[in-house]
Amino acid sequence: MKCTTLRPDYQDNPIDPRAHSTCNIWRDLPTTTIVYDLRLSGHVTLTVYKILGLEVAILVDCLQPRGRHSTKLDACALPSGIYVYRVRNGISVKSGKMTLVR
Repeated sequence: MKCTTLRPDYQDNPIDPRAHSTCNIWRDLPTTTIVYDLRLSGHVTLTVYKILGLEVAILVDCLQPRGRHSTKLDACALPSGIYVYRVRNGISVKSGKMTLVR
């Protein structure tokens, strides 16, 4: 896992909202990397859901230091569709959308 230190002026929200964007997963490349920045150290969960709310995977569930982090999602077993990932650090939650096309 890659981690770099962020500037110490991130104090309002433990998760940097600029780190979240829409991801597309294509048939030939069934994996994608989700990158997120933590402004504060703490317990982090990163969960993937189908668009209707069914939990598909828990990719991260551990303590992490502040900084940039990334994790891979292997979508080989997932059907085409729209998925949502949620990064939670303490009381702060950010979400992003992914589209899987087969």
